Amino acid sequence: MTSIESIYEIEADLHDLQPYLYSKNGWVVKRAREKYEQLIYRFFREQARIVNPKERTVCLDDDNYFLSLMESTRKSYYSDSACSPSSKSFMVAAFITLKLLLVIQPFRQHSLPSSHLNTNRAV
Repeated sequence: MTSIESIYEIEADLHDLQPYLYSKNGWVVKRAREKYEQLIYRFFREQARIVNPKERTVCLDDDNYFLSLMESTRKSYYSDSACSPSSKSFMVAAFITLKLLLVIQPFRQHSLPSSHLNTNRAV
């Protein structure tokens, strides 16, 4: 699993867990809190080279901050990636593809339909 996939998985698990973090039942909140802490520890373990470990304590107290931290971490992966829409190589490839389509399109419009081609001509 890639780092980005892992972030998406943790984020999905957190979205599923959030209603239980604010439940009225104390036992439910306790179990949800344990799972929440496991998600935080997993995230910080897997993203150790990108995320500041000091932010862990803030995440323990604020699940919305944790969500925003995961989003910013995911965006940093995309901005570093060569395939991201914001990268220069992606923009060049998109521009070349667009130019090719603009060049090819007029030829498609002006080509003769197959009914105009006389393939049964006598020689």
